[in-house]
This record gives sequence, structure tokens and C-alpha cells, in this order.
Amino acid sequence: MWVTNPRSKHIYADKLLQGAEAVATAPPSEAAEVEDTPGFVENAGDVLRDFERDLPISTWKWFVIGGTFLGLVRDKGFLPHDVDLDVGMFLEGLDLDAFQAVFENSAHFSIAKFDFQTEIYRDDAGEAHLKHVPAMLKIVHSNGINLDVFLHEHRGDKIWHGSGVNKWVNDHFTLGEYEIEGQSVLGPHDADHYLREHYGEWRVVVKDFSCITGTTNLAFVKNLHTIAVLLKRYAHFSVTRPLEARKVMRELTQQ
Repeated sequence: MWVTNPRSKHIYADKLLQGAEAVATAPPSEAAEVEDTPGFVENAGDVLRDFERDLPISTWKWFVIGGTFLGLVRDKGFLPHDVDLDVGMFLEGLDLDAFQAVFENSAHFSIAKFDFQTEIYRDDAGEAHLKHVPAMLKIVHSNGINLDVFLHEHRGDKIWHGSGVNKWVNDHFTLGEYEIEGQSVLGPHDADHYLREHYGEWRVVVKDFSCITGTTNLAFVKNLHTIAVLLKRYAHFSVTRPLEARKVMRELTQQ
């Protein structure tokens, strides 16, 4: 397996971090409150119903997570300032080809991206390897609303899900029955425990929210792509949201 000199990457990363630190000269300021997303609440129900038609919950056992689950529990509906829908499925036993084929042939959705987690790890002999794990399917409804399907994996006593860059860690959970906008769905049975893992004081409404800096159970996939993405986010937030930039810098330094 070809592996570049890790020291050269460390030196280069240090230079990038020094340059990024220099950008953060503006004093912290209050970030603007996020506006409600026009048409989201009115159309999100159609997206979830069409998802159920394509992927019946009785067969595929999908469940709502993230902001969709938060809205269901706290607001008894969809979050008006949300921008997409989040659902989960367990990776174990899932026929990935059949799963993907559903949306390749769907009349309601098109596939935008199938994301994998590519992580660097070392075996017992110290040799470096790359591990590729299916992570998330992003689909787009005909009305323009995105729906992210996160594939959950059991790792020891935890459950992981995420994307090619991010991953969120939960304690083991079972599923319970819920209803949103008249539609029956599944979700983590212990809602309070699950939402506290993600959001801390989840009953407090936070419209100026970032899934990168606002979730308490976030980890990062260990690869160079992650560092590049965090640098890009830092550069963007340094101009638009200095407080978020400082949070991203902390995460970037840890990574």
C-alpha cells in the first residue's frame, strides 16, 4: 500500500492552520438568526409520504433522526427553519444494491450522492489501511426538498452514523412508534436521551444552528479530506460567522 510521508503532511497542515488562524482577526459578533425556510413545513409531509411509498417502513424499518426527530418530539411537526429531512437505517443486514435501486427507479426522488466513510487505520502489525463504509444516501424529491438517509452501524457498545466527513455517536437505542403530520414513523424510543446526546438542552429553540458545531456527539472521519473540508468551512465562517469559525478551528486543531 502506498503511503506518503506523514511528517510532510503534518508540516503542510501546520502551515495551513497558521494561515487560517491569521484570518480570524475580526472580533466575535452575534450571528444572524436563521430565517424560516419558505415552503418547507407545507411540503415536507409530501416528501416523507412518498419516501414511505417507495420504501415501506414495515419492510425497511427506517426511522426519523436529527432535526426531523427533534421537530416531531418538541414541535409536534417539522421544524420551520429546517432545510431537509433526516432518516436512519441500520446497515447490518441491509441489501445495499436493492436499497439504491429503489431510488434509481423512483418516480418521486433522484439520487444526489451516495457517500462513504473512508478512514485510515492501522492493523496489529502497524500497517496502514483504508476502510470504506457506506454512510449516507442523499436523495432529492421532485419538489426540491432533500432527504438524507444515514446508515447506522453498531460498533461495540455504540451506534455510529454520518457522512464522508462527519460521524455522530449514540448509545444503543431501540425504536418506538411516533406520528408526524398524520404519518406513522419510527424513532429512537428514549427520545429525551437520544436528543440530549445530539443537542444537549434540546427543548431550547436554536434557529442559528450548525450540525457541525451545534451537536454534542460529533466526531470526525480521520482522513485528509476531512481536514480540507474543515479548512473550507473555517474560511467561510471567518467572514460570515466568526463565532462559528472559532468552534470549527477548535475541531480542526483536534482533528
